[in-house]
Amino acid sequence: DNGLGLDDESLKQLLIADTESDQPHHVGVANVHKRITTVFGEDYGITIESNPPGTTVTIRYPVTRKE
Repeated sequence: DNGLGLDDESLKQLLIADTESDQPHHVGVANVHKRITTVFGEDYGITIESNPPGTTVTIRYPVTRKE
């Protein structure tokens, strides 16, 4: 993304599912992150870095190769 980027609070909220709220938001990103870390461990998941002028989202998961 080559946009304006996100502030620190917005970045934190992206990986936290707010399902208790009347208006849940960012649930999709948080759910995917939680599923990856639950299945593959804490070394894997989603990281989000924002440094103007943009944001980088990285998704880490193990890949098994068929021989």
